[in-house]
Amino acid sequence: LFTSPRTMAAFDQYLVMDLEASGVACKDNCGIAQQQVDAAPPIQEVLAAADAFVADLPPGRRAVVTCGDYDLGTAIPAEAHHKGLAVPEWLTEWVNVKVAYGEGPGRGQDRHTMKSMLAGLGLPLEGRHHCGADDAANIAKIVIWLLGQGCTLPVTCSIDKDGQWHRRTDTAWPRGFPPPEPPVEAAEAKETKRRWGKK
Repeated sequence: LFTSPRTMAAFDQYLVMDLEASGVACKDNCGIAQQQVDAAPPIQEVLAAADAFVADLPPGRRAVVTCGDYDLGTAIPAEAHHKGLAVPEWLTEWVNVKVAYGEGPGRGQDRHTMKSMLAGLGLPLEGRHHCGADDAANIAKIVIWLLGQGCTLPVTCSIDKDGQWHRRTDTAWPRGFPPPEPPVEAAEAKETKRRWGKK
């Protein structure tokens, strides 16, 4: 949980997989080895533990922030349907940080990635990309920067009990909010590309 430039609480848990995790993709992209998931609890227990973790958080406004819609819009609902799981209500709506970032002044609606957003804000990519805990920390850095510039980060999507998506249209930036100054690193990179991008 990140509500300021420091970590207030963290939940990090592997879960046992129906399929082996020893493939090249899991090892190279996520850093997951088979032995790490063999001894892990099933998804039912992990969901229950995560729900208890959220219930113990300090009261206040909160939301799940993701980098894309796939995890909560497709993966979790599909697994829940396959295994007859009840999905906690707080996992049925989320803030896709790509939407808020893309709506920012001067950024357009290009296809953004975690790496491109961090680079655009002059922030370093820390840890291993696609490792859940490291991705969460990197997303939090983007969120903290956006909040500091006046972004409101409204919920961008929700999913109902029938699996239907509902996209929100609330703007993430107050009307008339001035464009934030780009970090020096990002500005220099853009100028270099402009000068040297064409021969």
